[in-house]
Amino acid sequence: AAGNYTPMAQTLELAAEEPSLSSTAGARHVVLITDGWQWCSPYDPATRFDGIPAVQALTAKGVTTWIVGFGGEVDSLALNRMAVAANTARPNCVVTNSDPGAPNQCYFQADNASDLVAALSAIAGSISAETCDGVDNDCNGQVDENLSRSCANACGSVGSETCSAGSWGNCTVPATPIETCDGIDNDCDGQTDEPGADLCGNGEVCTDGSCQPPNGEDDGAHLVLPANGNGRSVDSGYPLVRLYQRLADRKAASVVVVLELAANRPQNSVVAALNLPETDVVTLPAAARRGVTVMAASERDQVPLEDYDTGLSLFTRHLVEGLAGAADKSPEGNGDGVIDTTEAFAYAAGRTMLAARRVYGVLQRPMLSQVRSSVLPGTSGK
Repeated sequence: AAGNYTPMAQTLELAAEEPSLSSTAGARHVVLITDGWQWCSPYDPATRFDGIPAVQALTAKGVTTWIVGFGGEVDSLALNRMAVAANTARPNCVVTNSDPGAPNQCYFQADNASDLVAALSAIAGSISAETCDGVDNDCNGQVDENLSRSCANACGSVGSETCSAGSWGNCTVPATPIETCDGIDNDCDGQTDEPGADLCGNGEVCTDGSCQPPNGEDDGAHLVLPANGNGRSVDSGYPLVRLYQRLADRKAASVVVVLELAANRPQNSVVAALNLPETDVVTLPAAARRGVTVMAASERDQVPLEDYDTGLSLFTRHLVEGLAGAADKSPEGNGDGVIDTTEAFAYAAGRTMLAARRVYGVLQRPMLSQVRSSVLPGTSGK
């Protein structure tokens, strides 16, 4: 401009008050082409970047501003900042460029007429491209047509979303998985089995990838001891409550646990103790475990009794008989050719109680804990 007067900021401020830019429906744009610095006589260096708030005022009114610098006398640093403020910065630009001849300007730099035509053509193409805003940007009589974009969930699975009525629809990618207690970051938030989340239920907490009683409560639970274990030390055993939960955590279709164990006293005390049930020892799960069926050979503190003919325990002997086919027959079975957990237990439990009374004159009542009957693989009633 003659006399070095280049009042960019003042020009943009006036544009913000232009009635046509506030009353026109649809997209609104301003293209600023300048060949100099922000300058009013007398020159005040403090006004160098006044164009930035002027651009922001236009943006606040819904007007998009495009910045074009023409010639080698422009203030590249100010124009770069104005383009960034207008959200029209070019890809991979360097906002700190202060040399008009430097590459990667955020604004459009034009050094001749051909460059200027190319810059204006690029801006026109961007302005007329259809966008997801409920407006017919490309003036073809259709609104938001054929617009889609990629999207992803927190775990990086990629899908797409489609524009409709000015807004993007739901992403087609499956929802982010829900965190479960398994030692894996299921929801991809950078945390594994995060504390504070209710991952277990039944009052348990997630510890080391499995649901366990809180505050070490399983330390006082019923323990499974090996034959050479120290009955006076809990370190020799494994808590049954933890065993059941870890089996459930495997998410198998069906798991059957058969407990043949003596609780709290040696087996040769069975006659003197009369095998009366106790109330303080519980071997079955306190709550149902998904997919886990537990068969206990005896109730609470009763000792599993031996079958003299086979050398097995009474319960094991009759359970094996049942699985071999007897459990599928009446009255326990239904004769369908397969044996499920209910049939096998009913057969073994009934004959165990009868044999304990007849041979030993004491009680031995097997117990069952399960969610539902499941067919035992590899068994047949035929």
